[in-house]
Amino acid sequence: MGGEDRAAKIEQLLQFGLDHYGQGQFDRAVDVWTRVLFLDRTHAGARAHIGRARAAMAERLRESEALLHAGVDACERGQAVEARALLTKAIQHGGANDEVLAALDRVERLGAVGATASGDTVRLRGRVRHPRRDVGRVAPRRPRRRAALWLLPVPLVMVAAGTAYIAGGWASSELGPTGARPRGVSSMSLESVDSLPVPSVPELALRRAEALADEGHLNEALGVLATVGRGAGVGQRLEALRGQLQRRLLEGVTVSDRGTVRSPDAAPTGRPTP
Repeated sequence: MGGEDRAAKIEQLLQFGLDHYGQGQFDRAVDVWTRVLFLDRTHAGARAHIGRARAAMAERLRESEALLHAGVDACERGQAVEARALLTKAIQHGGANDEVLAALDRVERLGAVGATASGDTVRLRGRVRHPRRDVGRVAPRRPRRRAALWLLPVPLVMVAAGTAYIAGGWASSELGPTGARPRGVSSMSLESVDSLPVPSVPELALRRAEALADEGHLNEALGVLATVGRGAGVGQRLEALRGQLQRRLLEGVTVSDRGTVRSPDAAPTGRPTP
């Protein structure tokens, strides 16, 4: 290449580099001006242009790092909008590296979570009901599991109530009226009560039926026996008492253990044994 052609080529490359420099494309400007040095290693203008472009690149890199740190701080504070703007500006300044892209992805996830949380908050606020306005409204159904848990104590309560009823009736028949009871019964100590054995439900039912049979209430006694199954330890006694009551009803004469004779009651209410 002759001297004139080389000079024209250098002048053309210098102009191309200035165009890239003016557009902010400092790295491409440096590449173009470096080609000038291949043609003329002593070209002072090309070296000066390269120095200015590299200085501009360094300044832009510092600005990009500052924007990156500011965006990360805004993301940690939960300010997704500000963090996104800072990181986008950092990318525009040439900081589109892995660190900036990772921070921007984190901001996008934060914005999505914030939008979901705000939407849930709006929906929850929309569901808040005024206590006076809810009068007369049907309450929403609860899960079946909670309903089942609430229904579990019902059989226990029923058994306890039946036990108290049977025990109370038996106690009243045995002790008689409140005024006729001995004083020692009401003044019994807690220690003596705790030491007494606790009878089972079938045992209490059997005692109640025996007391009713002694009073001549055969139908009521059979009704009490019909409500209790065959409990442990009283099954044979319960069946024997039921058969005895049925025979006495069939004979038409009720004989108590004390020798008292009474007329029979109406038809038995209990279920006869086969």
